[in-house]
Amino acid sequence: ELARRLAREPRGAELVRVAIIGSPGSGKTTLLGELCAQLRARGLDVGGITQPALHEAGRREGYELLDAATGERHPLARRRAVRGEGQLGFEFAPEAWPWAHERIRAARVAREVLVVDELGKLEADGGGHLPALTEELAAERARILLLGVRAECAPAIEARLGGFALTRALSSAEPTLEALADAITARCRDAT
Repeated sequence: ELARRLAREPRGAELVRVAIIGSPGSGKTTLLGELCAQLRARGLDVGGITQPALHEAGRREGYELLDAATGERHPLARRRAVRGEGQLGFEFAPEAWPWAHERIRAARVAREVLVVDELGKLEADGGGHLPALTEELAAERARILLLGVRAECAPAIEARLGGFALTRALSSAEPTLEALADAITARCRDAT
């Protein structure tokens, strides 16, 4: 159904936002990585970032950034104790945000498909990766924006980005990854 809806969406220069929605650890990053590989195999130019989790002893201990075009990796966050609260939180590497934003901006301008993974609480509040997605650029090539979105933050992020044309909850079996990749490929080919 999602692939059919993408095919029915009005054609034109507007960016089509496709959101893969799920809870933390549900497989958003894995699905986005597989979808990007399928799109590349179909000849599309894919860029942006994904945000793989780092695990130690079976526990999520942090995140890194992965450049979807080059495979280059950069540290993003590590689990740290929050002072005085007895809780664990994530400490973000300050240089990570400029690194990620540079790759998002470059992909918006130069790639057909832009992937941005792990939009969550920071983006729902207007921070994180959101500024790189919403700033004005002189020209953009990207026709498809693939997003990995935390379920509890999806309504706020959708409102900030101007709406999702299509969504797929990770609990859904439809469409197949191949059908979605075919629909995105057709959409990008029609836009050229």
